[in-house]
Amino acid sequence: MNGQFNFDKKEVVGKFLSIIIGDSLIAASIVFFLKPNLMVSSGVNGIAIMIEYLFGLPLGLLIFLLNVPLMFLSIKFLDKEFSIFTVFSIFISSVAVSLFESLAPKGFAVTNEIMLAAIYGGIVKGLGVGILFKNNASSGGFDILAAIFKKKYNIAIGEVLLLVNFFIIGASAFIYTPDKAMYTLISLALSFKIGDVIQTKVGRQKQVFIISEKNEKIAHLIQEKVARGITYLDGEGGYENKDVKVIYLICTSRELIQVKKLVEREDKKAFIAISDTAEISGRGFEKIAI
Repeated sequence: MNGQFNFDKKEVVGKFLSIIIGDSLIAASIVFFLKPNLMVSSGVNGIAIMIEYLFGLPLGLLIFLLNVPLMFLSIKFLDKEFSIFTVFSIFISSVAVSLFESLAPKGFAVTNEIMLAAIYGGIVKGLGVGILFKNNASSGGFDILAAIFKKKYNIAIGEVLLLVNFFIIGASAFIYTPDKAMYTLISLALSFKIGDVIQTKVGRQKQVFIISEKNEKIAHLIQEKVARGITYLDGEGGYENKDVKVIYLICTSRELIQVKKLVEREDKKAFIAISDTAEISGRGFEKIAI
């Protein structure tokens, strides 16, 4: 397991609180909107919901057990910071689902109008996902597999999750009904959109320019922790006429949060400029990552 745990105490507490809030919102979406209306969530949570429906096993326990092998994979292949927060997030997610189910009457739903449940379930989940992404955290599940594929094979995280969720929603159409699966798609689309808006307000790929006296250290951290390639651009300061190296990279909205934190942690005086990209093509960007 690679990486150093470099957060200060205030940042650690803030991140743990964000994970608790984010996972609680996701759990509320599942327990109060999606599950009672026979819709599933994405990833491992969706699989757990279907297993509970078929065999009657406790949902919170299922979420935890299904995540156990993924936790070990995270510890083995991903860095320490990601793994610690992910394991904590999985625990909170399982506890929150169990707690909400114990508090609500059996079969309770905020609304039994399935379109409203899909819309508001997607909104509540999107808020939770956005809070987690904003803090570079994960609710576990197949996010772990996607991160490993990204690190080992440079496969876009969005592509891995899209493929996995396609099969989960397809399975839900057989277990429930096709119309329930179509409502689930509406809910997932809303949650992804809202999560993206919360983390950076837009969903396009970002191009980032960084100028810092610690450019080599920052470039190394970005390549190691974000798994993004960087390019050095030669520049000259207009005021002092000094040669400078500019770090240039393209990253996803989600990765941008981590890039900014790495830069700020290493050099609080660093200059960083960020803009949206209209179109990207070429090596490594044959398909735009989510």
